[in-house]
This record gives sequence, structure tokens and C-alpha cells, in this order.
Amino acid sequence: MKIRSYVPSDADRLVSMWRQSKQAALDVVDVYSIEDYRFFLTEILIKRAKLFVAEDEPYKTICGFMAVEGDWVSQLYIRIEDQGKGLGKRFLDLAKQSSTGQLCLYTFEKNQRARAFFKSQGFKEVGPGIENEENLPDIELLWERT
Repeated sequence: MKIRSYVPSDADRLVSMWRQSKQAALDVVDVYSIEDYRFFLTEILIKRAKLFVAEDEPYKTICGFMAVEGDWVSQLYIRIEDQGKGLGKRFLDLAKQSSTGQLCLYTFEKNQRARAFFKSQGFKEVGPGIENEENLPDIELLWERT
């Protein structure tokens, strides 16, 4: 799998993977439509974040994506079938390399798999997260270069 910068032609494949991954992680039906995700990606997120995608080149499948806004990883989603294969670590290593020495992110409290993964990557839970549109409790995590 190759990690590269996002290009506009990725949008439809990316939002489909993103929504499915999020629904599986939270075990809820998402209230937002594919069109809502596409609008957020193409009209809002692209203007404020660096976007990266992981693509399985032979099949042109989007296997994951990450959005980084300064030292904040605002989005990190891996396709369900590709979780546990090291792709999340590769994304975070990329964000760590370009950081100022720390990274912040939020994950949903109920997403135990993500919490364990982030801890394995050197992140520490530092407190409750911020209010989110899903109205679910989340947790702030922080990584600092040693």
C-alpha cells in the first residue's frame, strides 16, 4: 500500500471507506449521508488540513486516510479489512515526522480498539475530549517526542 497526498478524484472512494469505518468503530448507524461527508471533505477539511490517503495500487482501493491540521491529527480512519496491518502506524509515523514534537488527537471513549492502538504508539490519554456532533464522549490523547 502506498501513502500519498489526497487528490480530488479520491473523494468518492474516500468518503465511502471513511463512513463505513466510522460506523463499524462506533457500532452505530451514521446520521450523516455520503453527501454530507463529501461536502465536509471537499469544502471544509481540504482547506484546513493536509490530507493523506493509503491506496492499494493494483485495485485503486482507498484503504485509509489521515487529516493533519498542524500538530492535530483530526481524522484517521482505516478500512475495516485493512485494520491491524500496520497502516495506522505508518500514518502516525508520517504525522510525527512532520510535527513540532507533539501531536494531539481525539478518539471516542467507546472505541477501545483505537484507544489501545494509540497508546501502543506512544499517546497518553490526557483528559476528556471536546464536544462533538455525534454527542458521544471522547478522549484527548497526546504524543510527545522524547
